Amino acid sequence: FFDAVTLLRKQQATVRSRFLVALQESFADPDASVPRTKARPDVSGLALVDKDRFEEWLIVKVISSRVEVSCSSQLFALQVRLDELARVGEGQHQPNLFAPAPVCEAFQDAISLLRPSMEIEKVYYKAFEDTVLAGFDGLYDGLNETLVKNGVLTELDLSRYVQRHGDDVESASSSGLTEGGSSAGVPAQQAASGVT
Repeated sequence: FFDAVTLLRKQQATVRSRFLVALQESFADPDASVPRTKARPDVSGLALVDKDRFEEWLIVKVISSRVEVSCSSQLFALQVRLDELARVGEGQHQPNLFAPAPVCEAFQDAISLLRPSMEIEKVYYKAFEDTVLAGFDGLYDGLNETLVKNGVLTELDLSRYVQRHGDDVESASSSGLTEGGSSAGVPAQQAASGVT
């Protein structure tokens, strides 16, 4: 543990800078908000892969999935509002630049500079999850409130959206988007009633 702290302290400015650059690139290129795991070799397949590389992929997948699950209501409402704001066509979705996967991948890029052992890397990811990702529910609530204050779907009835777009919701769930709506003034249970 102390090795991890020492290594990070020495390279803190570099790691922070690289993390912010990766986030800026994600915002500059909306397609970058789609998890880059698609751009990288698929380590989830049956091919033989380096154990550490697979573990790293799995850690990023797990922590970003935890945020998606814990913030499902806010993320779904945000996605619906982003789609409305961008006026995307039926069955299409605006890339969500605020999804947890690109943020986790930016952190992954940043700490790769340090070339930590897998044990130290796990400590970094745990600290990142506990400090940065733990605040994402507030971030998503704030983003939804900002969109509402600016007139984007102020009276969002997600239960109607879920019933009308049930197939889209299932595909959105598999791509990291989930249902909900508590941040939009609709209880998550009501929004979830239309989706299994």
